[in-house]
Amino acid sequence: MVQRGLQRALDRPDDLWETAFTEYLDDAGRLLLYCLACEPGNAKVAAEDFVRASKAAGITAGDQFFRRVLEVLDGTFLRVFLYRDGRPRWIQFHNPSIREFVLRKLCHDRASLRALMETAESATVFVVIWQVLIDDDQADPAIAYAVRPAFQNGLKRVAETATERPTALWLAVQLSATWSPGRAWLEETVERCIQ
Repeated sequence: MVQRGLQRALDRPDDLWETAFTEYLDDAGRLLLYCLACEPGNAKVAAEDFVRASKAAGITAGDQFFRRVLEVLDGTFLRVFLYRDGRPRWIQFHNPSIREFVLRKLCHDRASLRALMETAESATVFVVIWQVLIDDDQADPAIAYAVRPAFQNGLKRVAETATERPTALWLAVQLSATWSPGRAWLEETVERCIQ
């Protein structure tokens, strides 16, 4: 009996996380996991993304709030390594299957997708979201269609930042005509890079 349960958990790891994710985490906890999944290994950027996305989603935000939410997730979904002063130094998912689970949940959460895309300052977020929405066979096409304008506008906004422009342009070239911000925008942005 125990062996069968263990084998089932290994074969279907999402079952391990579903209840905790949907029933025990609040919107802030889920949003923080989404931010961390979209900015793997970069706790500082994920924290900044979380504060901005929280405000866009109507959730109370701030540095202390981030730390409180992080404390709830530490030891379950995440491992948090702190500096001596208590600031997060490194945050990682306990294992890759948890991050994959969180990304699959994100592709079904229209409000969080919009909040992330409207506030993200890193092109990495758009690369991850594009991979989840387009490449994941479990993504909901209706949600993907609904958030496409936010994706296009966010990618344009991020491409205005010189440090993010190369990644944003790379992604724009990879996109189908349906997802691309437009050929004219792409040509104009490339021209600015060359000058």
